[in-house]
Amino acid sequence: MGFKDIGKKVQAAREEKGMTQADLATRLRASRLLYLDALALVDEGREFTMEASMAKLFASETLRDFAEFSLEALGYRAFEDDSEARKIFNEAQLLISIDGAFNVQRMVIASQL
Repeated sequence: MGFKDIGKKVQAAREEKGMTQADLATRLRASRLLYLDALALVDEGREFTMEASMAKLFASETLRDFAEFSLEALGYRAFEDDSEARKIFNEAQLLISIDGAFNVQRMVIASQL
């Protein structure tokens, strides 16, 4: 394996990381819009159960994926005791547990369809 091959692998890894960042940024924006949609229904006094569950499900999955991506990007440094990425990952797992498992949110959505 020559330097050109190594260079191609490094470039491919950078491009993949960029694509992941683009996907996460898109999902973050979509999460925000889902929450705003649910809140608009609340403000209008209309039923919002399905929309709120969709927002919770999507935002929770996005948070989990953000946290996992940060751990992967930081490598071994993410597992140090005072690592901010590690704290965020742990808090993400806790929030997912508090808000209800993904399958519970899916059941709520399915019951509203």
